[in-house]
Amino acid sequence: MKNAFAAGVLVVGLAFPLSAWATSGLYSLSYGAKSGGMAGATLVSGDDALNQIINPANLSLIDSRFDVNIMYLRSNLHFENSGTYSPIVPGVGGTTFTNDRDNERGFDSEIFPFTDNNFLVPSLGFVVRFKDSGWLGPINTRDLGFGFHLTGLGGDASRFFLNHPLLGPDERFRANLVLMNAGPAVSYRVNKYLSVGVQGQILAGRFQFDQPVAFDPGTFALGSSPGLAGFGLTNFGQFFRGIGITEGVGDGKLTDVDFTFGGGARVGVTVTPHDRVSLSATYQSERHLTFTGKARFDFTRQLQEAGFIIAANPAGNPFVASIQAALGCPGGCTPAQVNAGFMALGFNPALGFKTQYNAEVPFTLPQQVDAGIAVRVLPQLVAEADFGWIQWSATDPFETFRVDLRNGTNPNINLIIGSPDVDFFIKTRWRDQYVYRLGAAWAAFQAVTLRGGYSYASNPIRESGALVTFPAYGFHTLTAGGTAKLGEKWDVSAAFERAFERTVKVGASQVDSFHSNSKESHEQFSVYLQLGRRF
Repeated sequence: MKNAFAAGVLVVGLAFPLSAWATSGLYSLSYGAKSGGMAGATLVSGDDALNQIINPANLSLIDSRFDVNIMYLRSNLHFENSGTYSPIVPGVGGTTFTNDRDNERGFDSEIFPFTDNNFLVPSLGFVVRFKDSGWLGPINTRDLGFGFHLTGLGGDASRFFLNHPLLGPDERFRANLVLMNAGPAVSYRVNKYLSVGVQGQILAGRFQFDQPVAFDPGTFALGSSPGLAGFGLTNFGQFFRGIGITEGVGDGKLTDVDFTFGGGARVGVTVTPHDRVSLSATYQSERHLTFTGKARFDFTRQLQEAGFIIAANPAGNPFVASIQAALGCPGGCTPAQVNAGFMALGFNPALGFKTQYNAEVPFTLPQQVDAGIAVRVLPQLVAEADFGWIQWSATDPFETFRVDLRNGTNPNINLIIGSPDVDFFIKTRWRDQYVYRLGAAWAAFQAVTLRGGYSYASNPIRESGALVTFPAYGFHTLTAGGTAKLGEKWDVSAAFERAFERTVKVGASQVDSFHSNSKESHEQFSVYLQLGRRF
């Protein structure tokens, strides 16, 4: 099963490269045009094969059919910040920096238009109902529904080239997260009032991350050497803080990450106490993944800055003055004298300050509860209201973004850290998210149904933990769509979603100083096209 699903992921991945996005948290608002036209408010009233993705209990209420959907999503991002930074390495940049930029539209040229903010996302599903009634003994097989789905579940993708005060202009900030879900489902209609269902899930994911990373030297630079004792210090964190570096910065990349797999389950129940009223509730379990790959870091500019501080002491730091005196160059040191000082601390300048690790990123999608009510207001009109709760606050990387780094390849970096292994983390501290959906479907003509909807998803990201590469904010969204029957068996549906701009203003960032006093904006729209066939 795993090998078959991996082959499916490969096929979809080749057909739809970089199919990742962010709508409500990391999830899509809808997974098909019928649902999309009602802003996702189809937990109760959904009548196609894609509905099993959100409520497997409805399988026993849906006729045998197959549905396939393609969604085009365009995401528009903007980032602004400015600040001062001193000291700075000569030739790298100035003491002030400003950014006022949109998300990049492609890779490194215009030959890749569908990248980074343009996505094609597939979904497919089928439902099988039996006409026989006796071959399972006391269970009436006509009350059973079986299904299978494969869908792009959600994700995130962004890419900026920004002016960084230490690393220079056009520093790349990029993240790409792809989440895909597949699995079988079964539903049983217990009686005319009650239907229950369960869905088994295989989750596939891939994650890549490329942006400057920052750390507190007092937390991560815990290595030591005999050379530090002459300054009354016990670790390199004290050394870097002593010369005025309170935030270590390096260019980081998490790459060479293959698709990894996890599992989960969703259970649902639909109750129909009245022929015009139905209610549904579902529970989604946690789903666990561990991304593995190579993490590469380049701290060259940071150590160049340390050398510049020691050589010139631009801030008149008494501790730096004592280092200059110990090196025999009070008032100013040459690069050769600074190198000699680094060698006395145990570094080998010839090895530089680039390193590579084997990396693991624990990744858990949280549990989720949804509930809804659908009312047939008129014979031709159904209205539905749904509510969802997603517990982002309880799982990593949403509570803490952690990367476990092992087998560091550069002795200089290992000396600073005190080990070839380190666990790097950022306190992201997402909030739980609440999603409200309202939708209606009107059978305006015998062969045409029109739909409309509105949804609101709260913002799970705390302003202090916002990242330019993860703009997974909630939105106010308006939708419209419709379905046309094409004869006895076929139908085609289309929908349009407009998610209005959400702006997050960051004051003091707990991620790094670069994100402090920044403003991040995100808006998007989606177009769905779905084809279905009844059997």
